Amino acid sequence: MNVPGDPVRNSIREIPIAIQDRSFNTDGTLFYPETRAFFDEFPGPYIPDPVPNFTDIFSDISPIWNPEAFFNTMVVNGTTWPVLEVAPAMYRFRLLNGCNSRFLNLAIFKVQPLKKKQQYSAELSIYQIGAEQGFLPNVVEIKTGFATPLPGNGIMPMRIKAASRQQALLMGLAERADVIVDFRGFADGTRFRMINTAPDEPFGGFPVDDPADPSTTGQVMEFVVNSALLKPDDATTTSPLNLVMNAEPGLGPSTVTRQVSLNEAESSTVCEDETDTVIPDVQPPLCGGIGEPVAPKQHCWAWWT
Repeated sequence: MNVPGDPVRNSIREIPIAIQDRSFNTDGTLFYPETRAFFDEFPGPYIPDPVPNFTDIFSDISPIWNPEAFFNTMVVNGTTWPVLEVAPAMYRFRLLNGCNSRFLNLAIFKVQPLKKKQQYSAELSIYQIGAEQGFLPNVVEIKTGFATPLPGNGIMPMRIKAASRQQALLMGLAERADVIVDFRGFADGTRFRMINTAPDEPFGGFPVDDPADPSTTGQVMEFVVNSALLKPDDATTTSPLNLVMNAEPGLGPSTVTRQVSLNEAESSTVCEDETDTVIPDVQPPLCGGIGEPVAPKQHCWAWWT
């Protein structure tokens, strides 16, 4: 994310940050599962022996369709776990969750020197100013456990608790967040790390019992303060506490109401028992009361007026 010695690149204070989870083959190429086995070890379009009294049983489970894929490295703008040098100034980051299946719960913490027992110290505020549909009505200061709308008059109000004490900047798939991060007042060499505490599995809401692996997918990127990157107009940048947002006007009442659902289909031909052993569909109803249909077979959207 740095271009050493490039004065134009080093002067930019508005930076897109596309976050993805990825895995790599041993030759450095991107890994992506070629079979369903990556998800649930399901063998594919046919169930071969040993299935009692059957040779081949047809399956309606696609062998190449993976309902979810969670990978083991975090990639930002095409680079794994990058480090970005920043001036002791304010930056506007355009964040994108570009993961296949992973929610992100982002926070930024100061990294302690190695001699310290605790890895992180103070948390740095993330000031969200916009999302997918434009600016928010107010700047919102986000810290873990808090989401506080700001009045825009330079005064920090009493912090308002978020829906969960674990919630930070929560981003779903393909979700965007327009944020400001303030690095002013920090000495050269100060390091900050953006971390992710959403789970390494489908997000089921808070509380998260098993956050992302703190040594891999729990880390996103680092920022290192370098005062040599300062430029004169950094001193005149408006503080997030003084920003008055020009939010998009409301669209008014909708004239059409639609009901929308995301549906998960189960197999109509293949079952498994409580030990996840594949069993034949020997009698109606499906699975004959001795197992459950293999799922998911597919996901689909449905809507109706």
